[in-house]
Amino acid sequence: MSRKKGEEVELLKKKKKGSARSVETFYRNAYRTQLDLTSLADNKANIMISVNGLIVTAIIATGGFASYAGELPILLPLSVLIVSILSMIFAILAASPRVANLHIAKDDLLQGKANLLYFNNFLSVSEDEYADAMYGVIEDVENIYRMMSAHIYNMGKVLIRKYRFLRISYIVFLLGMVTNSVLFALYLVLVQ
Repeated sequence: MSRKKGEEVELLKKKKKGSARSVETFYRNAYRTQLDLTSLADNKANIMISVNGLIVTAIIATGGFASYAGELPILLPLSVLIVSILSMIFAILAASPRVANLHIAKDDLLQGKANLLYFNNFLSVSEDEYADAMYGVIEDVENIYRMMSAHIYNMGKVLIRKYRFLRISYIVFLLGMVTNSVLFALYLVLVQ
């Protein structure tokens, strides 16, 4: 075999898609990663909601600490309350489900123009129509891969939103608590 022919064979091998098993593993891992990241974001958001909820409850229950520390300015507990509420709002936005209310036409779904993996897309069709649309998709491997890729991409878009709100929640909490702690320490030093 000539050297040029050998290079062409190697090039064809490199261009060839992976085995069906490796492609399935790739999609399974990508999907699992997206689900794990979604779960992690939701858990972190729930932690922020719980922590800030406890802080808000404690401040409200104690009357802003002012009832037993007469000379303590009301601004300190009030600023902690505001920081906690803001942080909690962004954590709630991160944890809240976001369901697009796109109206997908039945024909689009049946012709494979809509994602059959996203529940909101197939609400307008019957179970039999959905099954028919699924059978239409699974007849072509390229359609399956395209639909799974689109689904993973859309999951990533949701994750970006979740992590953006979660990051804001953590930044507000961190900066607010550090600022309030410094102000409280300064107040104690200046009063003494």
